[in-house]
Amino acid sequence: MDRAVAAPLDSVYECIDADGNRSYQNVPDSPSCRRLDGLVASVPTPERSGARRAHRRRPYVMETNFPRISPATQRARDLGRHRLLEDELHAEEGRLARLQAEYGRMQSLAATGGAPGGSGDRAQQISDDIERARENITSLHQELLAGNRY
Repeated sequence: MDRAVAAPLDSVYECIDADGNRSYQNVPDSPSCRRLDGLVASVPTPERSGARRAHRRRPYVMETNFPRISPATQRARDLGRHRLLEDELHAEEGRLARLQAEYGRMQSLAATGGAPGGSGDRAQQISDDIERARENITSLHQELLAGNRY
């Protein structure tokens, strides 16, 4: 799904190759590139002819000058992401425990007839928050398992 995304960039160049194909880059790689100023928006352009559609059917070939990072740098980034997800998971588990304890206290008060007025709305809100916390925990577990190559 293409969406318009605007971001301020220091240097963005619009390049048009010999076939008339337009690309946007942060490094000019030919004399046909011109620098753009201001915000750059990524907006899909409508198809104009069958020739352009045929052009898009060619297989993708990665450019040889595509920037690479070292395996050690990538591993450090992956480990940082993993730690961040673990921290989020622990925080969400703590939140779930607090919500469950509060919900249990409210249920005890309701059972003994000591529930203050309007606690039904609060109990529903806590129940919804508990469900949301469980969903967040499930999602975080899935993210951690998907990236469990560290």
